Amino acid sequence: MQAKFEQKLNEFLDEKINTDGEVARVSSEVILAGGKRIRPILLLKSYEMAGGKNLDEVLPLAIAFELIHTATLVHDDIYDNAKTRRGVPTLHEKFGLAKAMIAGDWMFVQGFGLGGKFDEKVV
Repeated sequence: MQAKFEQKLNEFLDEKINTDGEVARVSSEVILAGGKRIRPILLLKSYEMAGGKNLDEVLPLAIAFELIHTATLVHDDIYDNAKTRRGVPTLHEKFGLAKAMIAGDWMFVQGFGLGGKFDEKVV
């Protein structure tokens, strides 16, 4: 399950790097820096436990969870003036405040865009 999520996340980010350019590339650095992926995995497990059969149906929602969570971390790092996150320099340390803010906002937009495609029967 985690491997499938990671594969779909990587595919999503690769596609976005091709279409959205630098903001997606900068965002990808923090998204792919690691993490336990607890939120998306809990969503996928909950879907299965509720009788869901097709994980592919909800993988975009799991990606949305991860994007929104990571966006909050980027903005928190800026607010706290943190130097590192997950053992690597924070986005604002590496790319500057403006690019980090835009990357965090981009992740929010992408996450809400993915999540907004689901109706209440899945959510």
